[in-house]
Amino acid sequence: MSVSFARTLSGGSVPRVGTERPRRPNWRKVKGFLMDIDGTMAETDPLHEIAIREMFRRAGASADVVVDHRFIRENISGVDNADIVEKFLPHLSPEDAEKWIVDKESYFREVAKTQIEPVQGL
Repeated sequence: MSVSFARTLSGGSVPRVGTERPRRPNWRKVKGFLMDIDGTMAETDPLHEIAIREMFRRAGASADVVVDHRFIRENISGVDNADIVEKFLPHLSPEDAEKWIVDKESYFREVAKTQIEPVQGL
């Protein structure tokens, strides 16, 4: 008997006991794919810079925070919105923080509609 571990969608793992090989997916039942395009198919850092700068201004972020390319790379890229709020907008109530996250995502999508461009080579 063998024991291996299978990855779950949430990033955890569950033990898989036995010698059975994993079943192949039934591709005919697949309805679609979810892809993360940030930095892979589209260069979105400039759009995040626009959205974060404006949304920080609206939320009254500290004037000491300068939102530029370096700031986005070091503090925003790959960081969960809740962690961004906790670090840079600690004055927001939990309700306002949730609203800020929803509004920020909405504003980013509006910016992306007119400004998103594929990375070179695609």
